[in-house]
Amino acid sequence: MKEVNKADGTTSKIILTIHVDNAIVATNDDQFYAEFLTELGMDFELKRRRKVELVFGVQGGAGSSKRHRAHVTRIILQRCAEAFSNV
Repeated sequence: MKEVNKADGTTSKIILTIHVDNAIVATNDDQFYAEFLTELGMDFELKRRRKVELVFGVQGGAGSSKRHRAHVTRIILQRCAEAFSNV
């Protein structure tokens, strides 16, 4: 995860997960995302596929309300905890 404090007082965040040759990027700032991809593309061949709509079987998305996103986050965290509780 990378965080950048911007001049306007907001914080841009980006999280990158990679498994073999697939990656998922989550961010709260589209411009930060574009800059990140440009920088990463200088060293790696990138192919942008599509936005992720399901995570752990839960539908989310940027157009969702804050309340819905908070609910989805709780479900995902609960499913992660359950999945890794026996590890």
